[in-house]
Amino acid sequence: MLQTFRERGLTAPNKTELFCALGCWVVYLVGMSALALWLLPLLGVDLRSEKGWSLAQVCILTADFVVVAAVFCRFLWRSFAPLKGNGKRLLTTVLYGFAAYWVLMCLVSAVVTSVSLGMDVTPDSSNNTAIRTALTNYRVPMAICTVLLAPVTEECLVRGALFAPLCRRKPWLAYVVTSVLFSLLHIVQHYEAGQALLPYFLTFLEYLPAGLVLGWAYQRTRSVWGPIALHCVINLLAVVSTV
Repeated sequence: MLQTFRERGLTAPNKTELFCALGCWVVYLVGMSALALWLLPLLGVDLRSEKGWSLAQVCILTADFVVVAAVFCRFLWRSFAPLKGNGKRLLTTVLYGFAAYWVLMCLVSAVVTSVSLGMDVTPDSSNNTAIRTALTNYRVPMAICTVLLAPVTEECLVRGALFAPLCRRKPWLAYVVTSVLFSLLHIVQHYEAGQALLPYFLTFLEYLPAGLVLGWAYQRTRSVWGPIALHCVINLLAVVSTV
């Protein structure tokens, strides 16, 4: 186990891919959302309606995937190399990783519940509510986006473009930066100025276990397909429990 955390020989994006990743981050954070908010109303989609808003989410997730997959296609292909003839390691990584995720989630949930009851505050669930709403209106497309497309997009950007380069120098820093960023990505988009921070902080804590085990999966397999596979499983179970 300790040897895994020392692993630095990960299959990582090259310099050109890392440079292009900057553009992908801009597209991911603001580009596609802005484009969807401008284009969909021109096509007659009412974004004020629940169904129109859900369609926008599906379009944004799909477009993000297309852009990231186009930029990182060669990196994704190279990342199969460490797994050749070693499919069992990918399987055990997903199993061990999910078990670790479940244990960490139980511990974090206990802390969050204790704080919530003690301070009479409820963690913000805007992200889960948004996914649940989109699944209600576009079940199959949103399920595909959540279970398959989003993991590839997020793992290429977070683990591939950030974790792998940082891990080559300081693995502990790679875990800190990417776990914090991964949590923030799931709450910042729903935060509005003036709202209490504590509910969002509690939700932030709930996403940390996933960020940690996904980094570990990358180190153990030396391939971004390790965290992608584990991320798909985590999201699949979340979708199944939602519908």
